[in-house]
Amino acid sequence: MVSELRVYVLRFLEPTALTRAFDHVSDHPDVASCSFELPERQIRLLARPAVGEPLVERLYLEGGLAWCSRHAFGADPAPSRTR
Repeated sequence: MVSELRVYVLRFLEPTALTRAFDHVSDHPDVASCSFELPERQIRLLARPAVGEPLVERLYLEGGLAWCSRHAFGADPAPSRTR
C-alpha cells in the first residue's frame, strides 16, 4: 500500500526564517521534493503526512512560519457528469 502524499505550502515572515526552514526541508531524506520560492517567501514540499506534519510543527516552533496549507497530491479528480 502506497502512503498518500501531501503538498505543503509554507509561507514565512522573513527571509532568514525561510532560509533556515529550507535547510531543514532540503536535508530531510524523506521529503520527496521541495521548491524555494524567494519572492513569496515560501517553500513547497511533497511528503507523506508522517514526515510532513512533524516537520511543519518543528518549523513553526522555531519561529517565522506565518502560514501553512496542505492538500493531497495526485488525488483522482471528481468524476465528470455525463448526460
